[in-house]
Amino acid sequence: MKFWICLLLILVGTGPIALSQELRVLDSESQKPVSGVQIFDKKSKASTSTTEMGTSSIAVFQGKNPLTFSLLGYKNKTLSWEELEALNYLIYLESSSLTLATTVISASRWNQNETDISGKVRQLDSEWLDLRNPVTTADWLGSSGEVFVQKSQLGGGSPMIRGFSANRLLYSIDGVRMNTAIFRSGNLQQVISIDPFSLQNTEVLFGPGAVMYGSDAIGGVMVFETLRPDHENQQLKGNVVSRFS
Repeated sequence: MKFWICLLLILVGTGPIALSQELRVLDSESQKPVSGVQIFDKKSKASTSTTEMGTSSIAVFQGKNPLTFSLLGYKNKTLSWEELEALNYLIYLESSSLTLATTVISASRWNQNETDISGKVRQLDSEWLDLRNPVTTADWLGSSGEVFVQKSQLGGGSPMIRGFSANRLLYSIDGVRMNTAIFRSGNLQQVISIDPFSLQNTEVLFGPGAVMYGSDAIGGVMVFETLRPDHENQQLKGNVVSRFS
């Protein structure tokens, strides 16, 4: 009888210790604690997070399902309870390369992060083409909400940036200028000659771009890049777009 009572006391005493087990999460390079790491169990939907010291109690996890460790800037890691015990509840997370800045080309004619550019640059993602379904490239520029398009007729389109238009704006396609300072100062409709569905990237540089593009780029620069051929996967494919108005 005494044996069973002692065994019961041992189980009751060790139970809370096992449930209150803490683990610690460190950075694999700096060996410093990582706070805010989300620890969750996909099956039971239970979750917790690490403190400023990188520690967290796993008492919330009642089962023995694998635990996933997730934090922005680090690679996700999933470990079973056996692996946690083998690691002595000390987990190292590896940092992952994460770039949030948009790469632009128009500002300096080479690849550069947006945070390194002093002027304002707006990039129009070609993935929005299917959704916006522009009739002309002028409508494609106007859909950004930052370029005003003046239409002298229904089929035309003359972009205006900061009050400048025509020969005070520069259009560039794959590095080739569409207009120069000798063009007229009135509205120009040449931008509609570009097929918007043949563009891979569109960038609008606000402000003077005379240093890079010439003296006629007073109001801004609109840079268009056409689709790049894929020489590795030579396949014949196409797209069909329809609209009504």
